[in-house]
Amino acid sequence: MNSNDDLAGKSYWDKNWSMQSITLLDVKDTRLSNEINHRFHQLFCGLLDPARDTGKRLLEVGCARSIWLPYFAMQHGLKVSGLDYSEEGCRQAEAVLAAAGAQGQIVCADMFDPPSDLVGAFDFLLTFGVVEHFTDTSAAIAALANFLKPGGTIITVIPNMNGTTGALQKLFDRSVFDKHVRLGPEELSAAHLKTGLVVKSADYFIASNYYVVNSLHQQGKPFYPLVRLLNGLLGRASMIVWQLERLWRRLPGSRMFSPYVVCVAKRPV
Repeated sequence: MNSNDDLAGKSYWDKNWSMQSITLLDVKDTRLSNEINHRFHQLFCGLLDPARDTGKRLLEVGCARSIWLPYFAMQHGLKVSGLDYSEEGCRQAEAVLAAAGAQGQIVCADMFDPPSDLVGAFDFLLTFGVVEHFTDTSAAIAALANFLKPGGTIITVIPNMNGTTGALQKLFDRSVFDKHVRLGPEELSAAHLKTGLVVKSADYFIASNYYVVNSLHQQGKPFYPLVRLLNGLLGRASMIVWQLERLWRRLPGSRMFSPYVVCVAKRPV
C-alpha cells in the first residue's frame, strides 16, 4: 500500500492547500470563533503536559499548513516534525513555523515509504484527517505506528461522516464526501487494535461544529452562494451550542452531531 491509494489523491491536496491562507493558532484567544482550537488544546494538555521540556519528539503526519506544529513546540516544549506528500502543503507548513518563530522539521515524503531516520523515532504521533482516506484503515495506521518508539502514543483525529456533518457534506459537496471512509469509534479502535496498538480511548469529540463541512471546491458554481450561506448559518448554530456550553456545561459527543472521532493508543514497549 502507498499514498497513491489515498481516495483524495495528491492533486486534490495540492489544490486544497493552495486555496487556503496561512493562519496562526492563539490559545489565548477566548472568542467563540476559536472554541474548537481551545477544545483540542485542552485535549492535548491532558495527553502531552507530562512530557513538557523532556526533549520528546512529536510527528504530525498530514502536516500541510499545520497550525499545530508551532503550538506543540512552543506550548508543550516538544521537538516537532511534520510529514506530508503535498509539496504545496509542506511549503505552507514551513511558512507557518517561520511566521510563529518556532523550530521544526518538515519532510515531504510518502508515509508508506518514509526516510529511514524517521522510523521508530517519535514519542508522539498525531494525524488530523488522514487514515479515513484509505480503504484499508489498518494498513494506514500500521504505517503511522512505524514512526513510534516503543511506548509511544498515537493520537488519531478523523471527521465524523456518520452523522449530520457527513450528511451535510454529502449534500453540499458529494466529491469531498466520497473521499472519506465512514468510521466511528468502534471501527477506528478496531483498526488500531489490529495493528497491535493498545487503545486507551476512542470516542466522538465535541458536541457540534458544522464549520467542518467543506464547500470550498464549489467556488465558481452557480449554487455556491447558497451553499456558503447555509454553511455559515449552520456554523452559527454550532456557535450557539458552544455559548450555551460555556454558560451551562459541556455536552457529550455523539454519533449524530459530533464533528470528530478521536482515538488515543500506545505502541507496546
